[in-house]
Amino acid sequence: MEKILIVDDQPANLLSLEAVLDDMEIEILRANSGKEALEVAYREELALILLDVQMPEMDGFEVAQYLKQVKKTRDIPIIFVTAISKEEKHVFKGYTAGAVDYLFKPFDPYLLTGKVKVFLQLAKNNKEIVQKAAQLEDAVTSLKRTQKDLEKNRQTLDHAQKIAKLGNWVLDLKSNEFSCSAEVFRLFGLDSDSPPTDYQQLLVLVPEAERENLAALIDKAVSTGSPYTLEHRIIRSDNLELLVLENGEIFLDSDNHPEFLISTIHDITQWRQAEDRLQLIENVLDTAHEGVVVTDGDSVIESINPAFTEITGYTVEDAIGKKPNILKSDHHDKWFYEKMWKDLFDTGFWHGEIWNRRKNGDAYPQSLSITAVKGRDNKVKNYIGIFADISDVKSGEEALRYQADHDALTGLPNRDLFMDRLRQTTIAEGEDLAPFAVVLFSLDRFKNVNDSLGPSAGDQLLQEVAERGNKLMSEKYSFSRLGGDEYAMILNDKNQAAEIVRFINALNKIMFAPFMIHDHELHVTASMGISTAPDDSSDPEELFRNANLAMHRAKKKGRDQYQFFTSSMDEEAAKRLQLEGEMRKGIEEEQFYLVYQPKISTQTGRVVGMEAL
Repeated sequence: MEKILIVDDQPANLLSLEAVLDDMEIEILRANSGKEALEVAYREELALILLDVQMPEMDGFEVAQYLKQVKKTRDIPIIFVTAISKEEKHVFKGYTAGAVDYLFKPFDPYLLTGKVKVFLQLAKNNKEIVQKAAQLEDAVTSLKRTQKDLEKNRQTLDHAQKIAKLGNWVLDLKSNEFSCSAEVFRLFGLDSDSPPTDYQQLLVLVPEAERENLAALIDKAVSTGSPYTLEHRIIRSDNLELLVLENGEIFLDSDNHPEFLISTIHDITQWRQAEDRLQLIENVLDTAHEGVVVTDGDSVIESINPAFTEITGYTVEDAIGKKPNILKSDHHDKWFYEKMWKDLFDTGFWHGEIWNRRKNGDAYPQSLSITAVKGRDNKVKNYIGIFADISDVKSGEEALRYQADHDALTGLPNRDLFMDRLRQTTIAEGEDLAPFAVVLFSLDRFKNVNDSLGPSAGDQLLQEVAERGNKLMSEKYSFSRLGGDEYAMILNDKNQAAEIVRFINALNKIMFAPFMIHDHELHVTASMGISTAPDDSSDPEELFRNANLAMHRAKKKGRDQYQFFTSSMDEEAAKRLQLEGEMRKGIEEEQFYLVYQPKISTQTGRVVGMEAL
């Protein structure tokens, strides 16, 4: 009894398929995933696979590709039963993966059973080809003996030819009598009620470009006794085109004289189509940008594709017979590789990012997938690795990360990165938080520079402030631009107020020396606010807010100075916030009203105006 495998990750779909096929004389095997499907296919002798496309972890296209790479399963017909788009690119992808047909959900049960029957018959035919071919050779031998033996075995021969899609025609060289088997009628699309009387009636169905060559070979066989072989097309009257392999041979009588010319015609259309699909897959691998390496069960490299050489620098001669550890870099410890092999052993698959080394010694990042392919004995026969060089991707990620964390104008860390570093400073110290200071400063009257000299002058001034600050302060101070004309720094090594003041005074003298901007000498000052930890707070958000309050207090006090945060600033800010809230509520509840106060001239005593209060 033939076995077919139905594969779908949805139990309901499996039940539907099984219900439709239940009346057929077949054994139905089920698989709920691509991995399970491969295991069943490698273990069982299957006549057909009905395969879903959209499945988690491994889709139907991948399953089909793996099946076609293994000798045992490469010839099993695969029909995709899927609900994906019928667009040509999707269908082409399926045929490229190795499918022989498509059924689109919801499927027609009659169409499904019809196609299953066809491909089961094809599977049965393929199994019997070798056996029936041998029977055919026996039948041809019988033709040498007597015409009577031919007639006796004709029925068996016709049946074998039908199964094998292998017909024959015979030309009696003595009587010029011509005959052909029933399978020739089917192959050429001939009417069995009007059999051809000579092989010329078959030649007319061969395309003109190939007909002349075939006729010449037949004539040569008749005149010299030499056999011939030719692969050619047949275009039948119903416009169906077949590809056939024709073999002709002269058979001698008991006196060693030519007696028969016997030609066999084998329909190899599907074989060639399958070969073309396999060739297409090979071409895809050869032209793929991803590197592909196949090893045996002991991890010895058996084959690589051109992209492998292009990425790694190792040629076929360098790689075949070696192990993939020729690519190993020093970026990973032994635990990394132990976990990789454990995953491969447990699941048969591993995917991740890994650093490997090219032949020239350069290390580079890869995106790597490894699949273990098991044989009938459930032992690993091969490992298939597919990888891509992701150096450009990593570089792009680093560039994006830098752009996200740094100010575009000055290149300094931005507000987000500054706050992250401030949080790390407080977290790293924990309960034993070492004293440090947060300093925020804003350029005084920066708007005047923009208004008088233009935005480009303002941008240049901001850049030069950043450049001077970078030269004066090491990276440990986390010197950052918060936005606009505001900058910030963290002073980890200044624990006392006196130390902070000395540092700021020294910084001011150098950082705010006159600037030459657009041929103008600018004297720029800054208003600075300082909060200290843990005295003012240990919370990063509160430390930042406190320094900001102190900076604004410095601006109010006349600029060009610094202010340490005090609790009264927080209280004043709270009072302002409360007053603003009360005023908004008063407006909403219409608690404000106008009082008009007259203005009276002291000379005339007359009302000369009004004030609205």
